[in-house]
Amino acid sequence: MATSVTWNATVVFPNQTASHQSYLGVLDDVNRYNVQLNTFERLWAAWYLWMQNDILATGIMTFVMHEVVYFGRSLPWIIIDAIPYFRRWKIQQQKIPTWKEQFECGALVLFSHFTVELPQIWLFHPIATWCGLDYGVPFPPAWKMAYQIAIFFVLEDTWHYWMHRGAHWPPLYKAVHKMHHYYSAPFGMTAEYASPIEVMFLGLGTVGSPILWVFITKDLHLFTMYLWIVLRLFQAIDSHSGYDFPWSLRHFLPFWAGAEHHDVHHEKFIGNYASSFRWWDYIMDTEAGAEAHQRRREARIAKAKKAHGIPVLGVTNMNFTELNMERLSLEGKLAISLENLPTELIHRIASYCDVADVHALTCVSRGIRLSCSNPFVFQAQFCHHTCQAPEPESKSIPNKYTLAHIVNSALISRPESDARTAWSHLAAVAPTLPSLSDELDELMLPYRAVSWQSAGSVKLPSSELLRKTQALIGTFSTFAVLGYIPSIDLGVAAATTGLLITLTDPHNWASYIHVLPQINRLVRQQAFVLALGLLQTQVLNNLGIMAYHLSKMATWDDTHTAFHRFKTSWEGRQTAALLVQVLLAHLLRSSFSARPASEYLPSPRKLPLAMVQDEVGGAVVPLPDPLSPDQAERRLTAFSSTGSWDHWNRRYVRHLVQEMEDGEWYGYFTWDTARNQATFLETGPIENIRFRFGAKESAGGTIEVIADNCKEPSGLFALHGEVDMSLQSIVLKKTSPRGVECNYRGWFTPLGIAGTMNPSPWGLPGWFWIWKKEWMEETSCK
Repeated sequence: MATSVTWNATVVFPNQTASHQSYLGVLDDVNRYNVQLNTFERLWAAWYLWMQNDILATGIMTFVMHEVVYFGRSLPWIIIDAIPYFRRWKIQQQKIPTWKEQFECGALVLFSHFTVELPQIWLFHPIATWCGLDYGVPFPPAWKMAYQIAIFFVLEDTWHYWMHRGAHWPPLYKAVHKMHHYYSAPFGMTAEYASPIEVMFLGLGTVGSPILWVFITKDLHLFTMYLWIVLRLFQAIDSHSGYDFPWSLRHFLPFWAGAEHHDVHHEKFIGNYASSFRWWDYIMDTEAGAEAHQRRREARIAKAKKAHGIPVLGVTNMNFTELNMERLSLEGKLAISLENLPTELIHRIASYCDVADVHALTCVSRGIRLSCSNPFVFQAQFCHHTCQAPEPESKSIPNKYTLAHIVNSALISRPESDARTAWSHLAAVAPTLPSLSDELDELMLPYRAVSWQSAGSVKLPSSELLRKTQALIGTFSTFAVLGYIPSIDLGVAAATTGLLITLTDPHNWASYIHVLPQINRLVRQQAFVLALGLLQTQVLNNLGIMAYHLSKMATWDDTHTAFHRFKTSWEGRQTAALLVQVLLAHLLRSSFSARPASEYLPSPRKLPLAMVQDEVGGAVVPLPDPLSPDQAERRLTAFSSTGSWDHWNRRYVRHLVQEMEDGEWYGYFTWDTARNQATFLETGPIENIRFRFGAKESAGGTIEVIADNCKEPSGLFALHGEVDMSLQSIVLKKTSPRGVECNYRGWFTPLGIAGTMNPSPWGLPGWFWIWKKEWMEETSCK
């Protein structure tokens, strides 16, 4: 017998196998002399005897087994994806893979199997047999195979967790692992859709675990290895299936990962790194999803309570957003009265403070103050007092009873917070908002009427004026995000426009005009304030010049201008989008030219600006910059929050991109920003926009986005394009049933998505702005 395979002494084979003998002939000989072997063992023995080359026999059998199992197990999921009945159990229900996507994925995986995995399979036999692997007959008992496979699952899961987690290190992710995340909603065949380097390193856990075992114990059979690989392939394909059925294994084996666990990883691109089990993610606190965020939050609360010995009072299991406050170092205290502040502002300020701080800093009423001997008595009295307050106007404050829950939540979750400085800034400045509006108007006196300037006449404001303006704009933008948007009244909006034009003007000129980064940030913050102001009031002065500037910015691509550098930055794109929202808000709110003001706009009171979630489940809000009294010249009249506001702006926009699939979007588009619109230019509202992400993620980090059956005055249309998650930008092609196309290019801002449309036949740039339907008043939606 030419084969070198070792056999049990009770097994008898013919002394020689003829080279011309068929496999069935060899099998017949094996059956004749070895009736004690079961069917699988006879087939196995006949295969090696017939091949006469153990390396070739193992290589062919391993490769064929792998292909049959991989694509055979993927086939049911392809069928399930094609049957609408099963979509009730689809985890990401809006992302059904197309036939084209599945074919492209399968073709690339098959190519990878032949070019990457096949050479490795050929090396397996000599390495494994050198380590002590047995491949003779009979097979080992079932109990031995079962416990060895269980050990392999544990070893592979450990290897996979740490290698996979390491692959998400940004340099490795970009160079290696990003290919596997091409499909944000995985399907069965994507299990091995990965780069060759990743296939080699992660596959080492599947093959290396048994080899390590046999090297140490000298006790492992190739048939056990095959059973392990089959089960591992089943696990990998099922975890990428995208379906979580009631009969899925995780419902009976709680520590089993399954598709529900891994699908979140593909959707969120982070967390849930393990393959088969959940324990490594639990131990290392890398679980993803809403439940994991809630557990982390509860753990932080419990830790804080234990460290400070503060009992839990009042309402438990709070569902209110926990607000993260930046660390403030001041120890100063100011006793400020709340009696004259707007109700929603009282709620907001209290939500940043521990009850003890509120008690120490507040004189709500003389009767309450005298009757409260400690913070806990004050808690009940304060809550009872505010229940008698009028209903708040801000959407983020559900009703007048909300403060009781906020104060209780603050007491439970943040006993260690030092909110005195934030309280001092906010409470001291709030009553002076009308005078701050007058002060801003006085500072802007030289900019009330702005004319067109040539390059040589562009003059930037003095540094002192910018410093004072920055504090005032920071104050109004902070109160706006906190829910008190009425603070941006007509005086603030009217005063802002002139300086905003003056600061954007240098960007249109030659590169020798130097624009400081601090000015760019101030311009962005001013545009945000002005857009909110124009949503609730009407301003006429200077907006015609602003429309001219924005049109020039959109159509003039001279690379020598400072604006070209500006608009290729995140800062510039964000500002340009906010300016588009400024102009469209002005267009729709204006009631002049015998035309009533349009209600087709977001309502400032319904903007959930302070409710964005960060990575750990908390909220990000802008707060006054923590400056001590000797550093902050204008501490009691205004405050700067530019850095904190910038942090909020970036977080909020990122959150809006991630949640763009949620809910319905409305909007407006036009090619004319004049109040007396030309009838030959198409303009009007757009409705029924429901975005859904496609299955593809490009190499550049963009994700396909689709919206069908959208509505405009002329009928239905569809949107198809891609969104860049990192740059928060979007490119869309609008197509009507008549085949008319229009390209949209926009950027996410806290007020929605805004940008440009390709120019009209008359050379005019078009503008669009879309926002969440839930941000509108009910009458506007109807």
